[in-house]
Amino acid sequence: MAQKKLDDVQNKVGELANKVDAKEVEIGGRKFTGLQLVLFIASIVGIIGCFLPFIEAEASVAEYSSSASTNYIGSHGIISIIFIVAVCALTVVGKKLIALAPAAVNFLMVIYDSFFSSSIHGESDFGSVDVSLKIGGYLIVLAGIVILVMAVLQYLKDKKN
Repeated sequence: MAQKKLDDVQNKVGELANKVDAKEVEIGGRKFTGLQLVLFIASIVGIIGCFLPFIEAEASVAEYSSSASTNYIGSHGIISIIFIVAVCALTVVGKKLIALAPAAVNFLMVIYDSFFSSSIHGESDFGSVDVSLKIGGYLIVLAGIVILVMAVLQYLKDKKN
């Protein structure tokens, strides 16, 4: 019973990958599949997200308050951009299994940075601190998820063929 459900899920994922991959776009004389195009768009969104406000911290002590924000380049943004470019390059040259590694590491790094950096909240009698995720953080998380999913779908489609 469980094997049948697993086979059904694999078939549905394969059908989805085939539908998305069936669309081809020609850019500069080179044809890109639908999965590659979605991967490239998510990569551009992820790179842009690295330069947008990532987290904002607001602190107040007694009657004084201050806030500051930073982008992702200030922490692991350059590393994330390197991983994103590596996934795109490995996908273009056909090394889809190897492309899974930087996609997964980038995803884990982004999730860790986004949720643990923005989970700082505290209050006392004299002051409070609040850290929140901003638009760049949400874009980076969304791009990390899409990049990982597209890398997995491309690998599964290649493995099946």
